[in-house]
Amino acid sequence: MDTLTQPTVAARMAAGLAAAAISLGVTQLAAAVVGPASDARNAVGSAVVNLTPGPVKEWAIQTFGTSDKTFLTINVLVVICALAAISAIWERSRRLGTLTLLAAGIAGCVAVLVQTGARPLDVIPTVLGTAAGVATLRVLTRQSSVFAGTAESGGPESLGAQPDPSRRRSLQTLGFLGIGAATGVGGLLLGRRLHSVSGERESLALPAVPQPAPPIPPEVQPKGVALPSFITPNADFYRIDTALTAPQVSRTDWMLRIHGMVDREITYGFEDLKRFPPLEKAVTLMCVSNPVGGDLISTAIWTGYRMRDLLKDAGVHTDADMVLSTSVDGFTIGTPASLSRSRIR
Repeated sequence: MDTLTQPTVAARMAAGLAAAAISLGVTQLAAAVVGPASDARNAVGSAVVNLTPGPVKEWAIQTFGTSDKTFLTINVLVVICALAAISAIWERSRRLGTLTLLAAGIAGCVAVLVQTGARPLDVIPTVLGTAAGVATLRVLTRQSSVFAGTAESGGPESLGAQPDPSRRRSLQTLGFLGIGAATGVGGLLLGRRLHSVSGERESLALPAVPQPAPPIPPEVQPKGVALPSFITPNADFYRIDTALTAPQVSRTDWMLRIHGMVDREITYGFEDLKRFPPLEKAVTLMCVSNPVGGDLISTAIWTGYRMRDLLKDAGVHTDADMVLSTSVDGFTIGTPASLSRSRIR
């Protein structure tokens, strides 16, 4: 006689975790192939950052410093796993686990599509990951059939002990958890290999400046006081990212488009910058969230180009009051046009 056995509550919660791991892992692996813009983990995290009230952001930066994005990523993953595990308890009766995974998949697709420059194809990794997660959950929460008989009647017991369905389900769950972790890590490593521009940065030779920055006066470093170097080494320069993952733009793809309140629109490629004279200056940067005496402040010798030189050929209108700069991932910053207008025309 066959007896149907239901997975225990603990087994269903573990199944929810495994389904979440598979969903996240498959999404990460597929995103490495499709492109960085299709990374739903990054898109959802960025959406959370954008929707977080300013005071909470300030608290996170002051509390966790340059690790604030890592803290956010871990919390997003913990919340997803917790929801998947809890909702899986009612998967057999109400399909709540499946509905939770589908809702998370829809949220991920929306987060991907609202990003700057998103394409419809960028939702493919999220769709694949959601489908894989739902299939995994359905497999791990299905009923198991166990044949029960008697040795006297020649039942299966006379042939040997029957496999334990709970043990088999536990092994399957561990297997899916391992596959989810492997695909997730593999996706991260593959994405870095395919899309990282660190090699370009290391091989880039800075242009020779006609006039180097003035030397730092020796009195800025008082004698007999244990202070860090006035010029911060690149490896120690503070960094607070506005995105969970820094954009990776190669020199061949980089471009600067000047448009809006100008006489003519101009687009510069990386090679076009060679016709402008480079400038070298010692500049101190400080995070707006840096507390008094905090370490979110650094000074370096910067090499770059004057904004007024880049704007000159475009012919900025006299009534334009701000230069609005927008990065490839949608980050914006404004600069008063008055800082460069006197030398534009």
